[in-house]
Amino acid sequence: MGKLHKYFENAIRTIGFVNTKLPTAVFYSTPIGIRFEIGGKEEVYLPDDQGMNPVYVKNAFCRAKTLFHDLPCRPNLLRIDNNPEEAGGITLQTLSHVGLPAPDESILERHIDEGACFLQEHLYWDLTKSSCQINRLLFEIIKGDIGGFSCLCSNVYLLNTENFVLYHLYDDRGADIVAYDKHLLLPLYQKYKDWILPYDKARIDQLFAGT
Repeated sequence: MGKLHKYFENAIRTIGFVNTKLPTAVFYSTPIGIRFEIGGKEEVYLPDDQGMNPVYVKNAFCRAKTLFHDLPCRPNLLRIDNNPEEAGGITLQTLSHVGLPAPDESILERHIDEGACFLQEHLYWDLTKSSCQINRLLFEIIKGDIGGFSCLCSNVYLLNTENFVLYHLYDDRGADIVAYDKHLLLPLYQKYKDWILPYDKARIDQLFAGT
């Protein structure tokens, strides 16, 4: 087991994940977290098949970037999950395009899902050393499900392994921020309460009630 892989798995267990195989929506698999709405009210696409609406993309990116830079602690570890056996998997060319150098560590694992066996690759970057362009990466995640690199959707995890805070921008629609200690997330809850996804707002309000 690689060093970064071990740090990552130990941290997500501390946060409260029962299974180290991360789900698509991390918010529903942890006891403490906030689910934010990223996409705004603008139309996602331009009329007449003209592609992505740049205003929608810009505003979604602004929210994603604001939340990231207002995290209670800077992530020190980046993980991207890749399915190398599938078409459209992540390549070094893809990484270069989204502002990432070659990974510091790569771990291959075989998983069984509903009777099917598949290979998954965990790519890791030590953010205390690597020259990753995080804003560019966030921008590409926003575009991933609406005309960009679909291999980035729900597969990018930014983690602080010392304070146990995970930032998961899953696509243009939303971002989950989960943690071991809810007091670390309280300032985000108070400052960006209006961005919380309405469907999950009651649960999140209850979590922070009286804090």
